[in-house]
Amino acid sequence: MKKRIQHKQTHQPKIYQWRGRDRDGTLRKSEITAANEQIVRAYLQKQGIVPTTIIEKPRALFETQGKIKTLHIVSFSRKMATMLKAGLSIVQSLDLIAEGTQQPKQLYNMIVDIKNDVESGNSFSSALSNYPSHFNPLYTALVAAGEEAGVLDKTMDNIANNLEKSQRLKKKVKKAMIYPGIVITAAIIVTTVLLIKVIPAFESFYDDFNAELPMLTQSVLSFSRMLRQWGWMVILGFFIGVLFFFWLKKRHPPLQRWADRTSLHLPILGHILRLSAMSRFARTLAVLFNAGIPLVKSLKATAPATGNSVYEAATQTIAKDVENGVQLNFAMQNTGQFQPFAIQMTSIGEESGNLHEMLSNIAEFYEEELDYRIEQLTTLLEPVMIILLALIVGILVIAMYLPIFTLGNVIG
Repeated sequence: MKKRIQHKQTHQPKIYQWRGRDRDGTLRKSEITAANEQIVRAYLQKQGIVPTTIIEKPRALFETQGKIKTLHIVSFSRKMATMLKAGLSIVQSLDLIAEGTQQPKQLYNMIVDIKNDVESGNSFSSALSNYPSHFNPLYTALVAAGEEAGVLDKTMDNIANNLEKSQRLKKKVKKAMIYPGIVITAAIIVTTVLLIKVIPAFESFYDDFNAELPMLTQSVLSFSRMLRQWGWMVILGFFIGVLFFFWLKKRHPPLQRWADRTSLHLPILGHILRLSAMSRFARTLAVLFNAGIPLVKSLKATAPATGNSVYEAATQTIAKDVENGVQLNFAMQNTGQFQPFAIQMTSIGEESGNLHEMLSNIAEFYEEELDYRIEQLTTLLEPVMIILLALIVGILVIAMYLPIFTLGNVIG
């Protein structure tokens, strides 16, 4: 069990391992994160424990700065929301979060830098904007609106909730994509093993007979020979091609748009990706609009959060139309990317003056629909993939045993 001790100054956190006896004489041991050994000793004595040994936990021989991941930002946001709601100041909250952060070091350094910026008189949103790769314009815009309205604690709570929902949504979509990938990979491996190890044995057997083999058998044997001779080059070329495609996609917007547009038209998976994009659009816009950010500015900040370049471009178009006086629901309809349900609900929200609630309802509807679709996809794919794998193996088996039925005539 680890405990965190509060103190006034922020120091690089250290982990101390201690042993001691409590008031009953029972031997206790654990770890504590603190600035120095004196603080650990004072804390233990306050808890009625007489320490016998206190040593700093050895650090790893090769320590790296580590990488800040999305989960770290989600955790940071939740901790800030909790501490601000408890009445702590921004600096105190950052100080405590820094103390409890051991890894990655890059995250610790970033939190300390943000704290120092705020102590120097800069706003919290301004300090966050120095790290655009971790806090996007949407995040900083919400924080700025919360600071201006004096409701930063509620805003950080909304941000944390939104990030957590977004993470859950990403996991669901990844789950839908990973399962068929695993089954397809297994099918490829089984097929490759059969073609490289099993088929050659049949080939040497058939070579002893001077007979014309069926077309299916000849095709399988030819493919087996090609795979044995050039297989490693094919596999290497495939992986290099995939890596190059993803590398180029990040750096070439037209290719990114083509890939995103194509993915939206895939059977089953395309609908899941559409639901994900529309859910993110509605959820993000609802949070921004509820924070008091003007609709046009909210739409511009929402565009990158959709997670799809097609919907990002559509949202930018909507922002331009709304800026020119077009109603939001009509602008959504003109893009051709939103379902009638979302357009109708948005229209009702605009007419009733309750747009935030309607957008939240849209997001919840699509999130529930997404759950259902992913569950349905997983249930459907399992038998389909098994049938596909059985079909591939069956064709190979038939191709190898088909000549045996005609060899009797040749031998005779």
